[in-house]
Amino acid sequence: MKKIIKLIFALTLFCLLLHGVSRLNYQVSPIECNMCGRCMNSCPNNAIVPDPELMCMRIDQSLCDGCGSCVSDCPRGAFYAIDGRSFIFGRITNTETNFAISGVTVSNGTDTVVTDRYGEYSFTVTQGSYTITATSPNFDSVVINDITLGADDANRLNINMSPTTSNAEHDVAELNSIRCFPNPCGEDVMLKIEFGGYSDSLLMVSNIKGQIVLKTRINGSFEWDWKDTNGHKLPSGIYFVNIYDGRIACTRKILLK
Repeated sequence: MKKIIKLIFALTLFCLLLHGVSRLNYQVSPIECNMCGRCMNSCPNNAIVPDPELMCMRIDQSLCDGCGSCVSDCPRGAFYAIDGRSFIFGRITNTETNFAISGVTVSNGTDTVVTDRYGEYSFTVTQGSYTITATSPNFDSVVINDITLGADDANRLNINMSPTTSNAEHDVAELNSIRCFPNPCGEDVMLKIEFGGYSDSLLMVSNIKGQIVLKTRINGSFEWDWKDTNGHKLPSGIYFVNIYDGRIACTRKILLK
């Protein structure tokens, strides 16, 4: 009997040790995550929650058991085993128009990147303190000091730049070229979206919580059946249509009745 008890105890201890060794802690890269929500549905412990400040999903480490279901279900590969990496990222906009500015040179003191056509930039860094500098022709430079991050941390740093010479009149004309009709719109009616900017533009629709429900590319016009990226019908409410055409960003508020 004593041998059996010792054997059971040894097996139990072995299983506990094995679980402790094999368990991984995961986190979400805010650069890759588009808040599609698939990971929330796959997590058995409800450990994944939206972070409205970072505008991405994050993991509550007190609830995560390291099962890895989120890793296999994420279509963008946004989940990674915690390894100390941190992120500084954000969007740069014009203070006069709130439009995105592409081609801005952004430095963290060590690395330098250029904003993409949607005004977005990102750095993958280690823990520490950083100074972010943004420079662009026709805009006043911006320097932000003492951006401090811990290990596996993230900081969404959106930057507004003031133009040295105003081109707001032209940009407002571009903004007025986006049309969404009918608005308000019934759930059984197709919403028509027309945009007079570049032919190849990015369309993103977000809800009032800031969660992106649809992301696709359009060429001048788009008819939307009120389904999200996963093909699910959206509930009634207020949504925001955002179109990025490489130089500016346009937004329209729409209502689904």
